[in-house]
Amino acid sequence: MRFKISWSLIFFFIACGVKASQITPGELLIRLTPDAARLQANARLQANAPISVLHAEHQVESLQPLFPYLARPALNPNLRRTYLLRFAPDVELDTLKAAYAESPLVEAVAFNYLRPTLQEPRRREGEAVNPNDPRYAEQWNLPLTRLPQAWAIEKGDANVVIAIIDSGIDYRHDDLAAKTWVNPGEVPDNGLDDDGNGYVDDVHGWDFTDAPNVQGEGDFVEGDNEPIDESGHGTHVAGIAGAMADNGIGIAGVAWHCPLMPIRAGLSLGGSSRMQDDDSAAAIVYAADNGASVINMSWGSEQVSFVIQDAIDYAHARGVVLVGAAGNSQKAAAIFPAAYRQVIAVASTEQHQQRFYQSNFGASVDIAAPGNVILSTQIDNQYRLLTGTSMAAPHVAGVAALMLSKRPALTHEEVRQILINTADVVLEEESDKPDPRFVGAGTLNAERALLASSALQARILSPETNSGGSNAMPIIGTAGGYQFESWQLLYGHSTVPDAFTPFTTPDSQPKIGETLAVWDTTTIPEGIYTVRLQVTAKNGIQTQDKVVVAVDRTPPRVMSLTATETLYENRSITLFTWATDDVTRNTLYYRRKNQLAPFASVAENELGKEHFISLGLPNGTYQFFVEAQNAVGLTVT
Repeated sequence: MRFKISWSLIFFFIACGVKASQITPGELLIRLTPDAARLQANARLQANAPISVLHAEHQVESLQPLFPYLARPALNPNLRRTYLLRFAPDVELDTLKAAYAESPLVEAVAFNYLRPTLQEPRRREGEAVNPNDPRYAEQWNLPLTRLPQAWAIEKGDANVVIAIIDSGIDYRHDDLAAKTWVNPGEVPDNGLDDDGNGYVDDVHGWDFTDAPNVQGEGDFVEGDNEPIDESGHGTHVAGIAGAMADNGIGIAGVAWHCPLMPIRAGLSLGGSSRMQDDDSAAAIVYAADNGASVINMSWGSEQVSFVIQDAIDYAHARGVVLVGAAGNSQKAAAIFPAAYRQVIAVASTEQHQQRFYQSNFGASVDIAAPGNVILSTQIDNQYRLLTGTSMAAPHVAGVAALMLSKRPALTHEEVRQILINTADVVLEEESDKPDPRFVGAGTLNAERALLASSALQARILSPETNSGGSNAMPIIGTAGGYQFESWQLLYGHSTVPDAFTPFTTPDSQPKIGETLAVWDTTTIPEGIYTVRLQVTAKNGIQTQDKVVVAVDRTPPRVMSLTATETLYENRSITLFTWATDDVTRNTLYYRRKNQLAPFASVAENELGKEHFISLGLPNGTYQFFVEAQNAVGLTVT
């Protein structure tokens, strides 16, 4: 295919399904190859080094390592090779992204996404402990999850820290001040990094928000040691997890005596909060390195991020319990970071322990918790009601902290498994049957979680969410634990299967991080499937883990590739549009006709079925074609 154009060089990319407001202007995140990273470390001494030339060629205004301080860098070497690049705010960022993607020095490149927080505005057996907080009677969510009974068992321990990575915390609030984490190794206001963690005077955590290229509100230009909340979202989340209980003030939090570590990674935009990927990733690493036992992440979007994934891998390797909000878009899939396998994905239920209608659902959800009109703390010593999976997640984070307070030897995987095993059934509306949209996931029961002595274990370690294969798919995982009897693998069609079909027989041999089976999918129709690992105990009790995968043997088809002349900001460009019959990631290749030079390329970083790329070139006749790759790696050109 060929065409003629006669315009000056311009080039930008329209990310399928991603609005410009979701991307930080003038910023890219890159991960260098190991060799390039060594060059970067010496770049100041070698101005002619290839990596220095690359940055100079593209007019990088500033470059900084995203994770300059790592307590245990060997846990994830990728972190040392990740950088934040800043350019002029008005640059055509997609041009630069494509250029860095083509460089052999760069292993990965991504936009610095702005991810929304996930709130919606307001539209007796056994002994129980009821706190004296005057507004406790309005907290319907706490008795529903049997927290009064749980508090009779455990109220929390000061050594178990809950990190709230969010818009910050108003730690001057009367119901939060006494619960705010204090860095034991830091001397306040002496201008020194007393504990050597790379942050000066981080007495109450850190504010990672530094977004000079975004027209934010309040404090957003550079990071500092005051992670004060400006929008109220993080303060509300913090109050649910751990507002000071039984103090005669306001409300009660879930974990009475567990400190709250304020980490601000969100800036205020139009009255709401947005979390930048670079700041969020750095915040996760900071929390893991500075003693957090639990990390709450009440934010996210559908976009994957290598920097968030690397940071989560690091925190998980350090034994941290990671909790994320599943999302409020009523879709049959959790958003990221909740959808990553290392994170506990939390959906939202309402006053009748049924799914709240806005909550995401499906096989990628691990557990649910109350998230409808939840009363909690607000900035300026106030209280308010909010709704969303943002509110559900800190209930789970708080109970995880109570579990670690009672049994410090529990691993993060054991905490996850016990929470899932002890959850109550989520019922369909006006029914006594389990809600099939949750695919076996239940809703939080704090008392049962604290009473559980050991965990029956079911864990799929591989494949990863939304990956897959064609004719064979190895399933790696763990099956065993307390009173273990057998395990079995099953599959069901879609993210909300109507039924499951076994593809292994019950096996009585426990497995720990081993290949459970290689799923033969040669006779399985193409589509989206849920693989379930079902583990049965000797007393008949069962637990499960699930992963959503794709079976695909047909390379994608590229359809309706067109090139249309148009204008963008008073400049002439050619808009390439095409569709694929599968969810794919695409690369557009182009070069002058009758030239032997290699084709230049422009690569997408997102998956989709509708694709748009705009390209401006010097005068001439050009050849172009598209390469499309689907989620299982099948490619068509």
